[in-house]
Amino acid sequence: MTAQRFPIFILCFNRPDYLGQVLESLRAQAGVSLDESRIFLLQDGAVDADTNRLHCKPRLIAENIAAFRSLFPGGQVLASRFNLGVAGNFDRAERLAFEHLGEEAAIFLEDDLWLGPHYLASLDTLLGFAVANPRIGYVAAYGMHQTPLEGRPADAPMLGPLGPHWGFGLTRRQWLRQRPFVEEYLRIALATNYRMRDNDRIVQLFHGWGFHAPGTTQDVAKSYACLLTGAARVNTVACYGKYIGAEGLHSNAAIYDEEGFGQTSVVLEDTLDRTPPTDSRIHKIIRLNAELGLIDAGFGDRRTANEALARRRGQVLWDSAAALREAGDDAEYEAAIAHGAARFPRDPDALGEPRFLKEMVRLKLARDEPRAAKTWSEVLKVQTGDRSACAPLIFARHFAAAGDAAAARRYWEAVLSLDPGHAEARRAIDG
Repeated sequence: MTAQRFPIFILCFNRPDYLGQVLESLRAQAGVSLDESRIFLLQDGAVDADTNRLHCKPRLIAENIAAFRSLFPGGQVLASRFNLGVAGNFDRAERLAFEHLGEEAAIFLEDDLWLGPHYLASLDTLLGFAVANPRIGYVAAYGMHQTPLEGRPADAPMLGPLGPHWGFGLTRRQWLRQRPFVEEYLRIALATNYRMRDNDRIVQLFHGWGFHAPGTTQDVAKSYACLLTGAARVNTVACYGKYIGAEGLHSNAAIYDEEGFGQTSVVLEDTLDRTPPTDSRIHKIIRLNAELGLIDAGFGDRRTANEALARRRGQVLWDSAAALREAGDDAEYEAAIAHGAARFPRDPDALGEPRFLKEMVRLKLARDEPRAAKTWSEVLKVQTGDRSACAPLIFARHFAAAGDAAAARRYWEAVLSLDPGHAEARRAIDG
């Protein structure tokens, strides 16, 4: 029996029948000793803050809280007075985990994923992999219910790409990395009640990121944000849990039956391989995630139109930022560039490189914020490719201008390792 390593946040709204099943399954976990003080119920509210409209019957909320307190009397209930919506409630949970508590990773459950007896132990292992490996951002263990395990070769991979974020674990490192993109989404999605979010603006945002828009949910936004930072979203092939949400905000009985969730075969034994995934497997999962999200994947002529629209809007923002810089409004200039980096991360300069991202790295270096500069440079590297000298070149020029010869030399050498014929770097090294 191992101790619970990561806090657990359970998000719910108006489905006490489902929530009761999830809580019972969490209580019955094998191989993990639960710490109730680190189990939180984030109950969304019924009342719309703007209209005073009720989005559910208050008794359903009371039933949720009563069920949680009955099964986890030492747990913590965080009930919102107003209706936050799925995106707002998740944002509240993630901020609590990573800003207030400062946890290195956390587990997030909803009221529609029933946990098999070894779900938590499996997720704990996967989240340990993610904490140790910066190329893994999200993990889950609900599996691929339409992939039969019988007859699979013994050496077949048991980890694959993650779809919806159900019963997942997330690292603080990844949360911070993708935060600029998620905040850009939330500015739109939470400008009004989440149910009434501006879908057209969100579609435009996703196109600016270089993706199509299969939906406008916070789940889609975070999947794309993870991809933009070059991290994998990993799921097991075996099903250690079962989706039970036949009725909900984005589901109904017909969809549930069509997808075959009711026939999910849950693994009741502890069968997860505790060997960390190889770099090649992680790379393959990232590529599979990308194939599911990029405009390149089967969008044909629509890709050109979307890219042209995003580029026009990126140019307008770039010109506006330039005007702010000329006016000497440094704070507003940086805010505009940050907005562009999150809104149009692929927007190219004359060299075909992401200009907003490049400028964010320069600005953070100029403001002596090395951690922020490093974070933005990692996002830049994802967009330009591992063999591009774009990011180290910015650092080399910065340290050379600052008179730090040792740091500059390290980065000039990094430039040459990627681009041996780079004339500027060769001159700097040879003196």
